[in-house]
Amino acid sequence: MTSTCRRRTRSVTAQVQQATASAPAAVQDQALAAAAEKAHASVQDGRLVVDWSDASERSYWVGELTPAVAKQVSDSSDSGSSTMSTNDTSFLTGADSRLTRPFMAGFNASSVTIYWVGLGVILLAFVLTWFFRVPPLRQRSALQEQADAAGAKRNADDDRLSAEDELEAAAGLAAAEAGSFTGPMTGSTPTQPARRR
Repeated sequence: MTSTCRRRTRSVTAQVQQATASAPAAVQDQALAAAAEKAHASVQDGRLVVDWSDASERSYWVGELTPAVAKQVSDSSDSGSSTMSTNDTSFLTGADSRLTRPFMAGFNASSVTIYWVGLGVILLAFVLTWFFRVPPLRQRSALQEQADAAGAKRNADDDRLSAEDELEAAAGLAAAEAGSFTGPMTGSTPTQPARRR
């Protein structure tokens, strides 16, 4: 929006300067003042500029450029590929500080708000930790506890053998004395010959 204003005021300034190049300075100033009046701008340092702090100039240019910007936005949203991005802040680079101040103030305010909310959450979490009971620390490591539990189970199993376990042990001894296999017989034979050295 400001680039369009700048282009228009620059072209009017150039036209006035070309037309009054051989005229005295007073005539040039008069011509610039008349052009400024017609273009709804101000004269600063011998050129036309839009004074955004002046309500009448600002309202004229906003009213003049808003329909064009709205048309560009609607055209870009209809086509699917957006040429204008709301996340693109490159136009702030080199812009007048009076124009960039609201963007910077908004960014700063949003950042500060986020940090205040974060501080509140952290303080709430800190206060809540005062009300939690802390479980006691272990006296032994988890591996030591696991080994002790396994040893206690083995001792209990050794003390009382079930009738089934006794029967299985007796069958294994009888098969060993008879020279029989106690494992399952699959009937398979090795398919690869043994390697000789």
